[in-house]
Amino acid sequence: MRYRLGIVNVSQQVSAALSVAVLGAVSTNRTATLLARGRSVPEALDGGYRLAFGIALVSVVVGFGLGVAILKGKGALPSTRRSATGRRRRLPKR
Repeated sequence: MRYRLGIVNVSQQVSAALSVAVLGAVSTNRTATLLARGRSVPEALDGGYRLAFGIALVSVVVGFGLGVAILKGKGALPSTRRSATGRRRRLPKR
């Protein structure tokens, strides 16, 4: 079990570092493009950051949607059942 947790932790760290690198490259490229078109430095920086944050937002929303869809498909989300007394209780894990 220790190894699984370690693999998950390393995967999260690597994907975060890769995401920051890609978003930084996108932001820098967009800023350079806007500067070449004659925009001022603050406008170019704003345009670069807006694009990078927009891409990050879309990726988070897509990832969240995929995660929910996958967990629902596998039945991994907790479900409840009413007991004889009418109280809700969690189903036991299989």
